[in-house]
Amino acid sequence: MMNSRERVLTALDHREPDRIPFDLGGTIVTAIHVGAHRALRPALGLPPREPQVIDPIQHPALVEDDLKTRLVVDAAPVLAGAPGTEVAGGPVPATSRARTSEDDDPAGTSTHSSATSSRSASPSSTPCNPEPGRWSPGASSATSAAT
Repeated sequence: MMNSRERVLTALDHREPDRIPFDLGGTIVTAIHVGAHRALRPALGLPPREPQVIDPIQHPALVEDDLKTRLVVDAAPVLAGAPGTEVAGGPVPATSRARTSEDDDPAGTSTHSSATSSRSASPSSTPCNPEPGRWSPGASSATSAAT
């Protein structure tokens, strides 16, 4: 039987793994909405738990380890700097905030219009959505195979 890493790498190599790799919450695209998350936990016999929202616009929930284990999830998100995640030097405090474009341009000298600048500072300015209405391939969270 393959582990998650072997399963994902085998599938990416266009070979047949022991089963299809399963991703739930590895990226914002494969995330589960907080409402579905709240209903799924008790349906699987897991204790109810208020989910951590990882994007204030779409309301995807951060999938906890016990839920990933129960569903045999093969992928895990790489959330650099997300509250409650481990980074070099220890856990990130829960008071951390998402990085906004103002962090890159604190003086407001950006060439964007004032309407764009005010939008960039909105709560939707997360690493997954740096500027509403503008997608950037490097801005989405990466997915890694769980070991």
